Amino acid sequence: MVGTEPLYKTIAKTVLSSAFGDHRFQPLTEEEMEKIDIEISVMSPPKKKKIDSWKEIVLGRDGVIIEKE
Repeated sequence: MVGTEPLYKTIAKTVLSSAFGDHRFQPLTEEEMEKIDIEISVMSPPKKKKIDSWKEIVLGRDGVIIEKE
């Protein structure tokens, strides 16, 4: 959940893996490269906060990590 390398290295590895190494899809072709848009979202490090109700979660603001016990 938290990166261990500089952001620029993580982005480069993730982009290449997504384009050419995801077994669920055919690898990106040269023709497709001119037609794609790449969007990168960088999130802040997770903060542990126990909540009493799911109603405290705000869509578009909060991410959720579920831990058992």
